[in-house]
Amino acid sequence: QAYARVLEAEASGSRLQQEVALKIVDMGFDLKEEYLDTLSGYSLDAYLPFYRCAVEVDGPFHYISNGIAQLGSTVMKHRHVRQCGTSLVVIPFFEWNSLTGTNIAASENNKFAYLRAKLDEVLPTSHKWPAHLPAPLNLASLSGFGPRGLQVEEGEGSSSRPTMISGRMNTAEARAAAKERVRLRQEDKEELERRSVLLSQQVFESRTQSRTQSPGEGPRKSTKGKKAAKGESADRKT
Repeated sequence: QAYARVLEAEASGSRLQQEVALKIVDMGFDLKEEYLDTLSGYSLDAYLPFYRCAVEVDGPFHYISNGIAQLGSTVMKHRHVRQCGTSLVVIPFFEWNSLTGTNIAASENNKFAYLRAKLDEVLPTSHKWPAHLPAPLNLASLSGFGPRGLQVEEGEGSSSRPTMISGRMNTAEARAAAKERVRLRQEDKEELERRSVLLSQQVFESRTQSRTQSPGEGPRKSTKGKKAAKGESADRKT
């Protein structure tokens, strides 16, 4: 079960990275995926060569279990990349998940607005954004951690605003669905093994019965002919 959860998390992280990369390309950037940075020696999830900007999509394996604190190896990688003179944009998985809602169009706008706000922090002010992109998202709405999560301001459009609580709920739902799939596969495997053992037993019993015969069931030789022959020989002697 632990190995299945590891595979599920890796697949989820890969899908997340691909989705972010596609969104950045749709925003008009030239992007290289899985780029090997020769200065730092690290492999970067995405790299914008024109701006010398790296994008790291950090999935669940970059954070402590059920938390938002990054692992030491992840913190060290980010620090080394920045020290080598490369601009870095980090996309945490829980922030990205919080952008997904029931309204598909609103979710897409939220993701573009989120990426625009993230890239605005490292790109030069002279960069011109395409007119079709939404305004940058207020990143403060994604950074206010507290016992009750994020507080959504009341007013127009508040229902479509992402929250940290919704992001964690989406992650929890995905994990629950993965556990359910693993449980069903395990049940199918056990049922198949049970049927295989039962079939093997039946085959073994049928072969054993055909090879071994109980006394009295085998063919019997007739003794009538021998008795008649003995009677004739006795008559001849007399």
